[in-house]
Amino acid sequence: MSHDGMKKARTKVLAVGLSLAGLALAMWLLQGLSIGYFFPETIREQLSHPVTVLAIKPEGLRLADGRFVAIPWIERLPLGMPILEDATAQGVEVDDAGYVFGLLRIHHWCGNDPVRKHLARVNLSNLLVACGAETTVPLPKGLLGGPPEVKYTKYGWDMGDYVQSDCLSRFLEAKHGAEAARRSPAP
Repeated sequence: MSHDGMKKARTKVLAVGLSLAGLALAMWLLQGLSIGYFFPETIREQLSHPVTVLAIKPEGLRLADGRFVAIPWIERLPLGMPILEDATAQGVEVDDAGYVFGLLRIHHWCGNDPVRKHLARVNLSNLLVACGAETTVPLPKGLLGGPPEVKYTKYGWDMGDYVQSDCLSRFLEAKHGAEAARRSPAP
């Protein structure tokens, strides 16, 4: 092969190599943008009018404004549960229907998820039912797929459990109605 032929062959190989490298770089950038690698998302929900929780009792929550609120759907609050203590640490909000909300970190563990920080406004009824707390209405056997395994770590509540708890709450309301969720708070 002549010197000019070798030069042309090298130029073609170089052009193809640079084209492939450029294509690989473009794909990497698009993938990084789509999963939030370069611009991660932060979700920070808030409580409307949070009230400090003074005490967690088996019957409900003692609030700083003097109220004692029971958690709808929950017969007895489990004491010493880190996930409940964290969810009430920044205060709680009680809506007009009597549902109690707190703030809890949600762990988006999948590397393809663009969310890096998530502080969610969680319904404590959903949270506690998902954690296996004793409910005011019987749950069908196997509804939770066996004994609940709460995945709560220093990073927060597992995203899958968080979504599943919302589905469970919708099931309870559809089956038993919103009125079944309420019971008289203890004094």
